Amino acid sequence: ASSQGNGRKFILKTLTIERESGTCQHAYVDVVVPPTCYERGYTEHTCTKCGRVYRSDFVPVLEHVWDESKTEVIPPTCTEQGYTNRTCSLCGDTFQFDFVYELLHDWPKEGVVTKEATETERGELTFTCTRCGATKTRPTAAGTEKAHQDEILFISDVHSARKAEEGFHNLRAMFRLLRENDNFVPEVVSGGGDYIESSTNDNADWPHSYEVMHDIMYNTSPDTYQTLGSGNHEWEWSRQSEEMIEKLLGEPRVGLGYTSDNFVIFHVGAHMNGTGQEEFKDEDIEKLHAFLETQVGNGKIVFVQTHWPLHYAYNWAWRTTKNAGQMIDLLNEYSEKMDICFVWGHNHHQDAHRHMFYGRNDVLQISATEYKRIKFNYLNAGCLNENAAEQDAGPSGSDYGPGYCLEARLQGDKLILDYAHITGAYPDPTQAKLDHNADLLYVEEIQEARPSHHEIQFIRTGDCEHDYTSVHVDPTCTEWGKDVYTCSKSGVSYEDIIDGRDDPLGHDWDEGEETVKPTTQAPGLMTFHCTRCDATKTKKLRRIGADIPDDVDFTAADSYDDGQYAILGPTGYEQTEDGLVIKTTRNAVEDCNGRNEGDQANTPEDMIRVPVHGDWSATLNFGFDTAGASNGYYQFFGFYAAQGEDYQNMAGIRGGDKAFQDFIRQDGAITADSDLASAPGLDTV
Repeated sequence: ASSQGNGRKFILKTLTIERESGTCQHAYVDVVVPPTCYERGYTEHTCTKCGRVYRSDFVPVLEHVWDESKTEVIPPTCTEQGYTNRTCSLCGDTFQFDFVYELLHDWPKEGVVTKEATETERGELTFTCTRCGATKTRPTAAGTEKAHQDEILFISDVHSARKAEEGFHNLRAMFRLLRENDNFVPEVVSGGGDYIESSTNDNADWPHSYEVMHDIMYNTSPDTYQTLGSGNHEWEWSRQSEEMIEKLLGEPRVGLGYTSDNFVIFHVGAHMNGTGQEEFKDEDIEKLHAFLETQVGNGKIVFVQTHWPLHYAYNWAWRTTKNAGQMIDLLNEYSEKMDICFVWGHNHHQDAHRHMFYGRNDVLQISATEYKRIKFNYLNAGCLNENAAEQDAGPSGSDYGPGYCLEARLQGDKLILDYAHITGAYPDPTQAKLDHNADLLYVEEIQEARPSHHEIQFIRTGDCEHDYTSVHVDPTCTEWGKDVYTCSKSGVSYEDIIDGRDDPLGHDWDEGEETVKPTTQAPGLMTFHCTRCDATKTKKLRRIGADIPDDVDFTAADSYDDGQYAILGPTGYEQTEDGLVIKTTRNAVEDCNGRNEGDQANTPEDMIRVPVHGDWSATLNFGFDTAGASNGYYQFFGFYAAQGEDYQNMAGIRGGDKAFQDFIRQDGAITADSDLASAPGLDTV
């Protein structure tokens, strides 16, 4: 026999049955043991002659019965959780239920000056909690430490460790390095969320850690105002409590973070829907809408900082932000009335859009199938603790990684942007170094240089009361059309592209002329001229005597090999009234480093060779899947064959989202009569 329980299996190997010894005629005395809240009840039988004891008639453990008269609600304090004490009327024990967060201190916005600052010595402000009377102090800047007007520092993803007093290494070094290296003392530091590493969510004393973080920044740059938005780590820790996020960061999740004479900062903190997807809530977009309406005509630059990006990208997984399209539509609408900069974070490792600058007329991919042209400026705040193993970072939750932050300087009608790169802050922040290398060569999925400096020309703000006139430039075979607006006073200009109206026309090829005659040894050459421009293209002609059997199935691997031409792998294929159509597979979608995430593809030249002959013609259709490219930069390889050729031509598109979008606007099909070489953003391969 066997029995199984608690994950273990017990086997009875031996059973011995013996007759009860002796001849005692038992006389039992029964004692009933009642159940308690912890032990079951039973009846115990004891023989008065021989002492034998056994139990029977077991009764289940009792449930606690709460004495409502002894229920006591312990309210939360600034530093301790609240809870409810309940006492059981059966056993008398007391238990704690219904825990609520500690209130956190209620510090006033303005402190009391308890020491005046001088030109060379810091002063002191004292803050007194309006609830419990606790006090804290904060330094005020000496004259030599005063912040510089119109300098803004954007940070995100600080990712500090559990022990706040031993963490925040990059943050501790940041202001000193910026001041010493760049003479950069920002008027305000604006955060995009995730100040504590997510692996510490259940272990860190979050309120204390955030107090420490604020103090670090005040102690290292006392005249810099702090406005901190929230990320998904704060959203998770707060258990989706808007109230707790506001208490933790000192401002609402969504709202105005800072205003000055020349600019404003509006935060849209992180929110996740019921499935855990990043999203911009409808209510959040409406709040931003209402705010933007109040800014029309005041001449200020509007910075909208969020944790979520708008674009679709791979960062440990493919990430789409719900309602990104609605957010873009709103920002595009108000970009006709003011200058707007959208600053994002969150995707801090594998996202190929990191450290990139996008602006008016650029196109963002916002889902696997959707694209949007933007009218505003799109900026990445950087990641203040990269935690990248490739840079000898420590384990997740440490401060070992390098850090990036974004310096922004308003200079009249221009915004000057520079990435600051912090290394060597662990274990001693005083030994940290700063440079302006924004390259991401160490990230395996990217391995590309990145610009560290960028300048934005504002078109709605500045000292000039702009008076714009427009001239329309028609599209050409290869260039987009556009409206060019020029201010008659300042000379500042900008362009607008309208999709559909301004798309490139594409070349209009003539019938071509034979410029090299084919021989039995070599193919000939046909040259085509565009009737609209001076572009030309060539096509090789079948060498004399070359022929391929009609029964070749060139959609199957190894179906043909004559020693010169071979079919090495299949693509999709269908015969249409327009001729043969060959479609690429996912294997034909690679990133620019020759890798893909599907089956391992060979080099492009070896991927497939498709001989065609006779009257067959083929149209290249790219059937691509963006999930097959790991970094947002794509190469699409496909093949077309035109009548009279004895080999394939191979065409490819190589580039980022602009090339991707240009390709989409050609309806995803490029025929043998198309010229990829001169199309904007496209290169033949």
